Amino acid sequence: MENELINTEDEQQFDSKAQYTDMARKFMTMFVIQIFLICSTFKSIIIVFAARSGMAVIYFGGIVLIVNIINSIILFSLNKYDSDFGVAGLFNILSTICSFIKLFLPDNSTALLLSLLNSVFSIFYLLRFTNAMSSRLLRADASLSESWDTYRKANINILIIAIVCAVLAFISGINILAGIVAILCALADVGLLVWELVILYKSSGAMKAFAAKPDEPPSNAAPITPLVSYDNPAE
Repeated sequence: MENELINTEDEQQFDSKAQYTDMARKFMTMFVIQIFLICSTFKSIIIVFAARSGMAVIYFGGIVLIVNIINSIILFSLNKYDSDFGVAGLFNILSTICSFIKLFLPDNSTALLLSLLNSVFSIFYLLRFTNAMSSRLLRADASLSESWDTYRKANINILIIAIVCAVLAFISGINILAGIVAILCALADVGLLVWELVILYKSSGAMKAFAAKPDEPPSNAAPITPLVSYDNPAE
């Protein structure tokens, strides 16, 4: 019975190490995908301004759609480690589809509805993804886990400020100030994107390092008492 318990603990430890190795590899894949998406975005912006063609916009939207579908597939594969990954993947696909369909529509009520849905799905994706990252990293690197929590709070704060600025933009007298703050929020979004890439890359490294660490004995293990030999008492 004791041997069975030891084997079970060893299997759980092995599974844990394998899980962290798998997550490290997939986080790095997501990091590479994000870098590719950023490079494609800059390239597409240049094409749009140079060609001034609607096809260039659709070309860019198609790249974003494909990349985000791949990203969501990775998130679905991580669902076995944390259900929030799978939910985040679903919201990511829904957000991307809304954004892609909107490219083919004129500026009307349907396009506005899709924009709102895109924003809502993006927020839910952010909440679920960052929560899953924070939860999975808690054991491997507590400081990185806290970084994902801070990143989520920063996104929410900037989003609230941006919404307030959008409302104030319709009020004369303070609309100019609201516009300036909105521009600052857009610049902050760029900073948040860089921040996400950095902590995503570090998260992959932390998972890999944790999986490579030698196994530690359980904290509740009984201490090993050294064998002590006693001399025979003198007669």
